[in-house]
Amino acid sequence: MIYLNIIALGWFITEFEPFQLLIEYAQEKLPNNKLLQYVLGSFSCWQCMTFWSGWILSGDFLTACVASLGSLILYGWMQQR
Repeated sequence: MIYLNIIALGWFITEFEPFQLLIEYAQEKLPNNKLLQYVLGSFSCWQCMTFWSGWILSGDFLTACVASLGSLILYGWMQQR
């Protein structure tokens, strides 16, 4: 059940409009830096957010990897429909 919660959290972060507006605002206001662009760009990647939020929440690398793989499989399945 923890995997589903982590996948849902990753989806929520990437799809919740106020978060995305905040990230766009930060991209406009902060200086252009490759590392900063990489970090802010990860907020639009479902697999990335699932991995990082899973690692932060569970503290377990394997749990984060499995949850990220689950989001990748789910994303691929949703694209085929």
